Amino acid sequence: MPNSKNPKLNEWVDFMESHVTEIDEKTIFVGHSLGCIAILNFLNKLNIPKIKGLFLISGFIESTPIPELIEFVKPQLNYSHLKEITSIRTAISAVDDDIIPFEYSKTMAEKLEAKFTLLKEGKHFIDRDGFTKLPFLIEEIKRHINLQS
Repeated sequence: MPNSKNPKLNEWVDFMESHVTEIDEKTIFVGHSLGCIAILNFLNKLNIPKIKGLFLISGFIESTPIPELIEFVKPQLNYSHLKEITSIRTAISAVDDDIIPFEYSKTMAEKLEAKFTLLKEGKHFIDRDGFTKLPFLIEEIKRHINLQS
């Protein structure tokens, strides 16, 4: 995403609008951390009939423990719209997340009526903690795709 060291909501949503141009009932969005609320803000603006799903890792909505990111949670999300357009909604976090406490992700899951998975460990699922692949996420996506086929 652009300007990731000093992220701005409008820049991120504009970037998605110009790069994510084909969205249909087979589309899956995967977001991590700030990317979760960015995707939700992006989808909130779109007039689309349906997408396959949302898989949100270590995300947050409505509030953030990082004051510099407050602009991302200021817009009011239309949860009814987001639930209407998504067949699958899953949120994943870890008990030991040291950047976005899991309670923030749990709140996000509750508002979206998403399945919430809390892992025993994983911190914030970033490379400095040894996460360059997320096999649990791949398995979750595969499981949902198989259930829906």
